[in-house]
This record gives sequence, C-alpha cells and structure tokens, in this order.
Amino acid sequence: MKAKENKTILVVDDNEQALALVKEALATRGYTVLTANRGAAGLSILESKKGEGIELVIIDLVMPDVDGAELASKILAKQPTMKILVMSGYADDVVVHGIVDSKNVDFLGKPFSIRDLFARVGALLG
Repeated sequence: MKAKENKTILVVDDNEQALALVKEALATRGYTVLTANRGAAGLSILESKKGEGIELVIIDLVMPDVDGAELASKILAKQPTMKILVMSGYADDVVVHGIVDSKNVDFLGKPFSIRDLFARVGALLG
C-alpha cells in the first residue's frame, strides 16, 4: 500500500513527455504536482506562491531561457533551504556547474526509472 504524501512538488522541464510522466508518477504517490515547461515559468510559480507549500523543485538541467543551473541558483538565493532535484542526461554538466553541492540538492540521471525517481524524492523530502 502506498502512503499518501500530501506534499507539493514543482516540476520544471521543457520536454512535455517527461513533464507529464513525472507529474503522473508523483501524483500516484499522493503528491500535489505543479508544472512549468520553462525555467522562467517555474520561477514565476515559485514567486507567486512565495515558496509557500512547495517543498521540492524538480528541474531539468538543459532548458531554453533559464537553464536548470541558473534556476537552481536563483531559487537557492531566495530560499536557501528549498530542496531541489536536478535531472539531466548529462551528468558531467551537473559536475561542471557545481549544482549538487548541498544536502538540499540531489541529481537524477536521465533516463531513470520511476523507482529511482521515488527514491530520490523520498530521500530529499525525508
């Protein structure tokens, strides 16, 4: 039996299929999932909610307009305790950008299994 999580997650990915897949998977676990298909749109959602209620942001690293590294930096500058899961098929980019350098930020390599997604989300949210 799967526990209902009752937590809100923002997913930011410019790939509509990936966005839909992650949203659907997390919703099956009882998470409330907000989505944005661009970095700037994700930042707008966070600012409009002032971060209230959003406990985790899942970000694709490679996106047009505001990429994942820049988005993560902007989020952490305003909300240093926000938990962030960075997704990318390019692990070297994550290392180069130095994104995963705190206990609140983790990395999930693409492609990934739903089991891996749940494990990373669970670890970040405790």
